[in-house]
Amino acid sequence: MGGTAGGTDTAAQRGAAASGQAGGQAGAAADRSPAQTGAAARQSAAQAGAPGMTTAQGGIQMEGMDPEHRQIMLRLGEARGPDFDKAYIQAQVRAHQQAVDLFTAYVQSGDQADLKLWAAQTLPKLQQHLQRAQQMQQSM
Repeated sequence: MGGTAGGTDTAAQRGAAASGQAGGQAGAAADRSPAQTGAAARQSAAQAGAPGMTTAQGGIQMEGMDPEHRQIMLRLGEARGPDFDKAYIQAQVRAHQQAVDLFTAYVQSGDQADLKLWAAQTLPKLQQHLQRAQQMQQSM
């Protein structure tokens, strides 16, 4: 099994449609601010052996991960090819929908004006990412 320097495969390496989705991934990545790249930083930290992060069974595990996300990680860790693609995009659609719902609720009833403004400014990009993920899911 191929992997990165830390021994973990990326979504692009596991999925069957990796090369076909590169444009959508590049567009989504370009929309991210430095604050939104925390997942990549956490992955690098885990690969470097940072506290609170472990690598187990060839994949990154975060201490204290809730049962729902742990189950998603297990499902992704076991899937390959088209099965991985379907599980991954399903998780992305769900996560983006949850983010849109959270940001929408805060825009409507948040109690901190500056955070409310940021949520309102960020919401259109989240909605755009959700729409892209849904389109990818429908094309499978």
